Amino acid sequence: MNDSNAEEVPLPVPAHPPAWRDSYFRRSGLWARWRAGDRPQSSEVLAWCELAGRERAVLVYVGLHQPGGGRLGWFRTAGMDLECLSPTVTAAAEHDPCDGDASPADHGALKGDPQITRFEPARDCEVRIGGTWHPARMIRRYAWLDGQVTVVVWPRLWEPDWQTSIRYHRHYQWDSRTIQSRTA
Repeated sequence: MNDSNAEEVPLPVPAHPPAWRDSYFRRSGLWARWRAGDRPQSSEVLAWCELAGRERAVLVYVGLHQPGGGRLGWFRTAGMDLECLSPTVTAAAEHDPCDGDASPADHGALKGDPQITRFEPARDCEVRIGGTWHPARMIRRYAWLDGQVTVVVWPRLWEPDWQTSIRYHRHYQWDSRTIQSRTA
């Protein structure tokens, strides 16, 4: 998470959040994490708008888990960590797949209950996506009965439209040629 505090932007706040079906989170799976003073915060990104200089602001809940509930507020994305929870939203780096990229896992084709290894803390690694290596965190490993191994990886990918990196949640087939440890 960013160590800096997120900066609130004085934009008109709607009286009610966008309806669930109309929210940006529903379409993108985008989630924001930031600090407000000494408190870590997190919220679904309900809406976004352009600011001067190609910056963006996002509409989020602030203090949702505090006594008395939360409120809506606009914040600059510069002081936030953004992550995409949707497996169907592709990152800019994924638009042009290359030979030698990590292969997405198809858990639907695998049978039986896997042996699960959780990495706590998550392991630093690199994943080959779009022909280049990207920093990532490996959080889980599944060893299936048929010998297949898949991993849950959080690659951090640069998004030109947002002018920031976004952490994506991905499931890949294990292959040491496309996923490499950064701690070894």
